[in-house]
Amino acid sequence: HHQKFMVVDRTHAVVGGMDIAPGRYDWNDHHITDPEGLCRWWWGVDLYNPYVGHPTEEGILQPDNLTINETDPALHHRMPWHDLSVYFTGMAAIDTANNFIQRWNHHKGFLDPTIHKQ
Repeated sequence: HHQKFMVVDRTHAVVGGMDIAPGRYDWNDHHITDPEGLCRWWWGVDLYNPYVGHPTEEGILQPDNLTINETDPALHHRMPWHDLSVYFTGMAAIDTANNFIQRWNHHKGFLDPTIHKQ
């Protein structure tokens, strides 16, 4: 799907990250249920479980109204999320840098050449 990483001077690398997207908000306690149904842990589409249904009409996210949610907190739990990042040095950082270089060189061949006219 996509990669999230940062490399500094081929000596330090961070791999991982967080999804900043509707339905992905999480607390440190990683609650997946709200037994009282008060939606005190999540609001709108943050009580999201793709196995139950879509968070908005017809499965299309509506950025102008993120308060719509078809998941009933009294009946279903939310999908658990836990984003992690890992810090590397040494050969792992070099490998991470090489991964970026290889992907960049591969994908730049697919760019529209008119975008890069001087």
